[in-house]
Amino acid sequence: KVLDLGCGNGRNAIPLANTHYDVCGIDISTVALSQANEFAQTRCANPPRFVCGSMGQPLPFGESIFDVVMDITSFDILIKKSEIECHAKEVRRVLKSKGYFLYYDMANDDPYSLDLLNKSPDRRKGVIYTPAGIPFKIYSADQIAKIFNCFETLAQEKFKFTDIMDGTQWNRSLLCMIMKPKK
Repeated sequence: KVLDLGCGNGRNAIPLANTHYDVCGIDISTVALSQANEFAQTRCANPPRFVCGSMGQPLPFGESIFDVVMDITSFDILIKKSEIECHAKEVRRVLKSKGYFLYYDMANDDPYSLDLLNKSPDRRKGVIYTPAGIPFKIYSADQIAKIFNCFETLAQEKFKFTDIMDGTQWNRSLLCMIMKPKK
């Protein structure tokens, strides 16, 4: 069983479901979830289950039910310390003791994010704003390991790639970490 945190329109949940995983996605956006359900009905023999909810609040799932919890470019939108702490606690709670947590988000050396940070009125707090006004933060591997301190890091890698953002080409940097619960 796989939980896709911040699943959006099903970009990751739907392909996983097509490879015969039992997938559940959660997102706060009802518009994105509506799209996810629509896409899944036409693209999946065994569609994922999609649930509306916030990653910064207690998750609507029982304890130790997921083999994999993945947070792909979603954690960065949690700004409040209470939301971040709740998220880390909830990921651990819903993950099986032999499960895996996959974290994948912008790295703290991502040039595009750093450029936005330099323009941010809240840069001293580390809060970045997208051109659409959505706040987010970027983290180092050490910061993520500290936040998710009830997990052991099995692997981590930074991925570099080129992307067009706001009409400009940027060299980007993503941090990927695979973790498992500490015993």
